[in-house]
Amino acid sequence: MWWTIAEWTGAVGALAGTFIVAARVPWGGWGFVVMAAFSAVLLIAAVALERWPYALLFLGYELANGLGIYRWLVASETGLKTASNAAPEASKSRAMTGLKPSDSRTQTK
Repeated sequence: MWWTIAEWTGAVGALAGTFIVAARVPWGGWGFVVMAAFSAVLLIAAVALERWPYALLFLGYELANGLGIYRWLVASETGLKTASNAAPEASKSRAMTGLKPSDSRTQTK
C-alpha cells in the first residue's frame, strides 16, 4: 500500500513539474526542481521494489532534471552562457549585419 501511494504521488508530482516547464512561465525553471523531487520518489520506489528498468529510467530523469536545474537556475543566475540567454547576442549580431530573422533562411521559389 505504501509503495502504491508513493508511486502515484511521484507520478502526479513529476507531471506537474513537466507542465510547469512546458508552460514557459518566467519561473518555469523551478519545474525541474519539482520533477527532480518527485522523480527521486519514483526512483526510490523502483529500487525498493526491484523494478530495475524503471530505476534506470528514473535515474535518467534525475540526470536530465539536474541538467535543467543547472541551465535554467544556476547558470542563468551566475551569468554563464546558455542557449536561453545567448539568444540576445544572436539578435545583436543580426542587427549589426542588417539581416532580419527571415533573411537568415534561404528561400526558394
